[in-house]
Amino acid sequence: MSCLIHQAARNFTMNERASEVMTLVDDFRNQWKKYVEQMDKLGRRIESLTGDFQTLVTTRTRALDRPLDKIENISLADESADDAPKLLE
Repeated sequence: MSCLIHQAARNFTMNERASEVMTLVDDFRNQWKKYVEQMDKLGRRIESLTGDFQTLVTTRTRALDRPLDKIENISLADESADDAPKLLE
């Protein structure tokens, strides 16, 4: 009979530990879900920032370069006009 009592106590302890493990697994599952959600959110932000950066590097840079090119062309035209022979001198 003492063997039966010992076995019952052992089963009770194992059930308690199994319950603790299941609680830990549930906690892990919940934390993992939150982690994945945050990683997805961060990934979307990175994609958005990458798109904004590409726009800045391409479209905005070209938009800023165009007026500078025009200014440079005007400056070059003025220099070539200065180098032209003066007819009235």
